[in-house]
Parts: sequence; structure tokens; C-alpha cells
Amino acid sequence: MNNSRWTKKEDKKLLEIISENANNLTHAFRLFNAKFPNRSILAIQYRWYAVLRPNPNTRVCLFTADKKHVNINSKNSKAPTKKFSLWKKLLDLIFK
Repeated sequence: MNNSRWTKKEDKKLLEIISENANNLTHAFRLFNAKFPNRSILAIQYRWYAVLRPNPNTRVCLFTADKKHVNINSKNSKAPTKKFSLWKKLLDLIFK
């Protein structure tokens, strides 16, 4: 295990991997661990949930949608949690 401080390169890569795998954070953490094996899964999870996620400049949208439903990861997103007609119109436009 690694007791050293996290670098900006590691933070940037973690945000990149989470952005690409926003619908499955566990998979994102494992992918990051594969690229940086000196960081444990628990250390990666802690870095995301306690340090990076609360940052308002993170710019990671964790939102998935299909024709039947909208999933919003409320832990990581400040998006509305209710379905509004605006969401339905947006989904209709996307899936036509």
C-alpha cells in the first residue's frame, strides 16, 4: 500500500475514469486500481467520496436515462430527483 500523498495526475485520472464509467463507480474504482496498483480500492473510494466529490469544480455528471426511466445518482449529483415533463420531453427527443 501507498502512504504518499495523492498527485494531481492521479486525481485527474480518477475523475476521467469516473466520468467514463459514471453508471458503475465500483467498476471505475477497479479500473483506476488496475492503472495505479499502489492505491487500494478503499483508498480510491475514500478519495472520491471524501475529497473529490464534494468539490463544486468536479464537473462529473452521474445521470443515466432510457425510454422508461431516469436514474440520477443523488449522492453525486444535485440534479432534480423527480421526473418532470421536461425530462420526458428530453428523453422523447433523444430516443426518437
